[in-house]
Amino acid sequence: MSGVANATPGETIARPRLWVVSELYYPEQTSTGYFLTGIAEGLADSFDVRAVCGQPTYSSAGTVAPRREKRHGVAIFRMRGMRFPKDRLVLRLFNLLTLTLATFFFLLRHVRSGDRILAVTNPPSMPPLLALVIKLRRARGVLLVHDVYPEVLVATRMLLRQSLVVRVTGRVMKAAIAAFDHVIVLGEDMAALLLNNRGVAPERMSIIPNWGDTAAIVPADISVNAIARQLGAQSKTIIQYSGNIGRTHDIELVLEVARRLESRDDILFLFAGEGGKMPLVEAEARKTGSNIVVLPRQPAESLPELLSCATATIIALPPGMTGISVPSRMYNVMAAARPIISVGDKGSTLSKTVCDGDAGWYCDADPALLQSQIEEIATAEGHGVAKVKGANARRLAESRYTRGAVIGQFLSLMRSIA
Repeated sequence: MSGVANATPGETIARPRLWVVSELYYPEQTSTGYFLTGIAEGLADSFDVRAVCGQPTYSSAGTVAPRREKRHGVAIFRMRGMRFPKDRLVLRLFNLLTLTLATFFFLLRHVRSGDRILAVTNPPSMPPLLALVIKLRRARGVLLVHDVYPEVLVATRMLLRQSLVVRVTGRVMKAAIAAFDHVIVLGEDMAALLLNNRGVAPERMSIIPNWGDTAAIVPADISVNAIARQLGAQSKTIIQYSGNIGRTHDIELVLEVARRLESRDDILFLFAGEGGKMPLVEAEARKTGSNIVVLPRQPAESLPELLSCATATIIALPPGMTGISVPSRMYNVMAAARPIISVGDKGSTLSKTVCDGDAGWYCDADPALLQSQIEEIATAEGHGVAKVKGANARRLAESRYTRGAVIGQFLSLMRSIA
């Protein structure tokens, strides 16, 4: 970038090439696709940004996007790969393998010496081969950690901690991470985990959080909320769980509390989204009756209405998830001026954000304690406290977790990787 200052009038200076590599990208609206699209487009004024991704397989599954297109200053290259249903693990693995290999060979042909690569850890098959591209093509690499592998597979009980697969995968990921010039993590707990488990030195890491859409998500009172009105719940305490309802969330705990509060007709549990644990929610809703409502994943334009219909939102992480993943949904919840009930480890980024900003409550993963907390919120005084904490959450989102602030941090970092 220093060449810009020395350019003569009228001289065109080529922008540095930046490859943004992600399985998910626009038109995907799931968290990884949404954030990587936002980052790529946010850097397009300063870099020649080229996104390498797959076809939509999550929120926009079934859509066939152009293999090549230009959008908001970013050249998009969508790789060929198998598109079997992702709900079956073996088929999902085959999808990821074919996408990873297609991406590897594409980048091997097109990356030049001095190019920058910004890649995300999902899917876990990608970083090791990207490390090879970085070495062979003499590129510079930055790894954005959304989930720590294989630890997330252990925490969700998909693999045993002492299994050969976990031990080998851990060594492979450690070597892959070492090949990148810099590592971006989402919180202090994730930085500590990578230091302890992968030996990543603090000077090689930066903490850059995700953001909330403070422009599109405008706080609104529940009394004028269309979803609350449709549910006939404007006068009720609505406890919401929205977004990915998958293996990395302690849905069983929340359902247990809903069962305990089944007789309370003034408390409604609203689940909205999709994921591997949604069948548990749907089955419980059929059994318990009227205190659990299930909505499908809502389109992006309905997100402000959905988030604003809650009195409070629960985000519950199971034991062992601290540092492995940081739930990005919390930033949009805060943007909606709704308080968060953080369940899990008190040292997690989620819990520390909520507690330090007085943007909600922390609760141990105990059904009796969570039940008591919800009953307290359901009082007239509790509703008043929830509004105060929700206002605190909105101020926190506006001051620290906006798209502009986060993109600014990415821009500073990527300029320093030369």
